[in-house]
Amino acid sequence: MVNEGVYSNPGRRRKLPSFLGLALGQVPKDHPPTLADKLHLDPAALDHTVRRKFSHLLDSSYRPFPFADLPVELALPILSYATGCSQGTYRSLLLTNKGICDLVRSDEMLSGVSVILSTPRQLHAFKWYLETWPEAISQIHALWTICPFSSERETQASIPVSATITQMCTKIRSLACHPDVLYHLVDRSPFQHTRCVDLTIDSGIHWSAIMNSFHGAEFFHQIQRLHFLGAIFPYYDMGPALNNLTRMSMAMGLVTNIGSVKFGGVLKSPKLQQMVITTRLTGDEQEFLAEDVHKIDPRFSVLYRRRRWREPNLWHESFQDPDRFWNQATAEKHVLDPARKRPVRERNQRWGHPPSDTESDSVSDTPESDEGLDLANEEIWPGLDIYKNPTKLALALAGRRNPA
Repeated sequence: MVNEGVYSNPGRRRKLPSFLGLALGQVPKDHPPTLADKLHLDPAALDHTVRRKFSHLLDSSYRPFPFADLPVELALPILSYATGCSQGTYRSLLLTNKGICDLVRSDEMLSGVSVILSTPRQLHAFKWYLETWPEAISQIHALWTICPFSSERETQASIPVSATITQMCTKIRSLACHPDVLYHLVDRSPFQHTRCVDLTIDSGIHWSAIMNSFHGAEFFHQIQRLHFLGAIFPYYDMGPALNNLTRMSMAMGLVTNIGSVKFGGVLKSPKLQQMVITTRLTGDEQEFLAEDVHKIDPRFSVLYRRRRWREPNLWHESFQDPDRFWNQATAEKHVLDPARKRPVRERNQRWGHPPSDTESDSVSDTPESDEGLDLANEEIWPGLDIYKNPTKLALALAGRRNPA
């Protein structure tokens, strides 16, 4: 039973817990005043802050950029480029004014907006959005559903949600997803994703299973650009010949044994023009890798994977400019990353092979920074014998030195 005296006596107030009091606006007496408090209590301070922040607007010589006066031929390309810059830029344009809001919400503008869902929470929220406003489905042409920093359990739990979203969006031209999402996509009838030509996959594919599914072969034979994000292990099959494949890229991480990867099938694709390998190797090891891949096929090029790279950003940029990544790979085909202070190794001294007696085991004097490291894509194949030594394995996974 509630003690009515506590609530009926106006002169007697119960003290709320600190977190609940802050939520209800009861700031403790010893709580320092915030800037909002000062501006609320001092109109002069508010006026000073506004004048300082927008002082350029008070200048009599200031003239805003006459965007509304631009010819339509100039205004529309500018807005089209701005809508595709990022989701944040697109949201800002929606809040600019009614005229610009109406323009960026048109079908022509929405076709250039990419949807990046990189967390399970975003996947569930977007699924609810599509179920609530199904009229938006036809405007989605680029979709990213890979959650790079999720645990294996979270990834597996989010695959049905990703598959549902992907199946709903039938006008996708560019898709980034987990391989299991593809199995859901191509193993059902009717097959409606006939416009997808750019595919990014989080890891390897079991080619025999997916090509023998109901629509697996039909789907992959329409793909023109194929990207593998997860590092490819040796002895992996890169797939069969694909009818319309023109460009293909794969991440090799710190793998050096490129000769054992099975490229025979995909290299027979009739329209294939370019194969790009992204690597973390530097100096001599990168040079050796480049020489090895050029012996396999002259269409290969090796591109150093910079630490500032973020796969969702690269994917988004490729949707804006499909040739940007490939042109960069062509320009840097014979430009190697500057060698750091690392041990000098001969060609036959690869991971998994014993070093010579004269080989130095020193490492870089300046340790590499881990800032910007995308752990979701850092997979290596250092040689079978490394797993017998936990210390070597830990050093290899940290990327600090090459295990001997």
